[in-house]
Amino acid sequence: MLFSTVEDLRAEAVDQLHAATAIYTKGPVVEGLLRRIGWPKREGRILDPSAGDGSFLIGALDLMDFAPSDFASVGRVSGMEIHPGAVAEARDRISEYLVRRGWSNEGAETAARDMIVEGDFLCDSPVAGEFSMIAGNPPYLRVTNLPTYFREVYGKIVPAYAQGDILHAFLDRCSEILPANGVIALVTSDRWLINLTTAELRSKLGRTLGLSHIERLDVESAFYRPKRRVKGSLPRIHPIEVVLEFTGGRTQPISPDVLLSGGGHADFSMTLADVADVRLAPWIGGKNVFVVDQATAARLAPFATLSPAVDTEDIDRDRDVLTAPSRFVIRTTKAEEPTGLLKEHLLAGFGTLPAKCKDRFERNGIYWLPAEPINLPLSGVRFLIPRIARRIRVIELPEGVVPTDHNVQIAVPSHGLAPEMLKEILLSPECDAYVRTVAQRLENGFFSITTGFLRRMPVPDRFRGAIEPQRVREAA
Repeated sequence: MLFSTVEDLRAEAVDQLHAATAIYTKGPVVEGLLRRIGWPKREGRILDPSAGDGSFLIGALDLMDFAPSDFASVGRVSGMEIHPGAVAEARDRISEYLVRRGWSNEGAETAARDMIVEGDFLCDSPVAGEFSMIAGNPPYLRVTNLPTYFREVYGKIVPAYAQGDILHAFLDRCSEILPANGVIALVTSDRWLINLTTAELRSKLGRTLGLSHIERLDVESAFYRPKRRVKGSLPRIHPIEVVLEFTGGRTQPISPDVLLSGGGHADFSMTLADVADVRLAPWIGGKNVFVVDQATAARLAPFATLSPAVDTEDIDRDRDVLTAPSRFVIRTTKAEEPTGLLKEHLLAGFGTLPAKCKDRFERNGIYWLPAEPINLPLSGVRFLIPRIARRIRVIELPEGVVPTDHNVQIAVPSHGLAPEMLKEILLSPECDAYVRTVAQRLENGFFSITTGFLRRMPVPDRFRGAIEPQRVREAA
């Protein structure tokens, strides 16, 4: 499509943005969040920075006691919305609501028009301190999915740490305009609290703000009117409600570990990293090159060092135990070039290896190393934890077996707790609840169970009494 003016280009981009992000919040969620921040008794004005069809604004009005034509009272409520169609819809809804509250048609229309400002919150933000409360359901859309127009515009005005998702930019801008006594109450996706790529954003927000409330929401009961989706399908997000308040100068990054049931805070004085060795299994790379079947392993055995290799395909899902390994990983070292059949095998498969292997060959001529080295202990008691699963699964690894494909290996240090206790900790209801409330959600009920997540996981209180005396003995 050709555009005659910049205005035409922007209008098309606004339509695209609205279609991708217009997921509206249901009344009970709106009311609950507004009550949580003390509206309307809390002093000051309230802003919805992405007002949509006006749900949060009507929710705020519904909690207020005002007479017909009381413009001063309803003037405490304001919203910004970028899409002109949504602006018109919100104004109509607010006007109709005020008429039901006894207002004249003319007065209701005037109040609704004043209440909704058509504009881009990121480009046309209110003056800092104008609103002491910010509440709403801001858009969430990864930067790669933003219309090109907005990628270019926001790329010039949004800090680098907040450019990954339009939600990040909204969070950052909200924190910039909030006064010292202010509060932010939002419905958002959970990604910004969990992803490693948002660590700098959380650090920036934590310079002035702290989490006073956080709770997961059910996607079906939280939203309505998802755009451009198969009828009856749900938004592919995992919603939370959060309340951020000024901390009075305390500087502490917003932690991804506070996303617990009911908004509670776990005791992180003893975590899994304190009692076990949690490591990422290597991604070997290259099908049938460094990981081979039994027949190929038998043929290469005189020329190669081989170890049994396993991934999630080798787990008996009914019993959470390993089946007999059917593949082997070729173990090579940088200092020793292969010879004979092993050299022929690796060179024949070199074209299928990932780019990092080919780049390494161009730099120094080494073709015989896998994509990632095997730097795991392969002896002692070890457990395999599938990285993508519906729950923590604990599979014991036999001596010498190499886990692969970025699953997680947890080993018991020689001076550590009993392996049976480590397994009991991992399979405890407390750790299961932690996974379900804190771990990044994927599709179809799966979670991303990473090494960083497991290392931070708190050891349940009931195990600490048995572990602490052991620590004392180690220290002695």
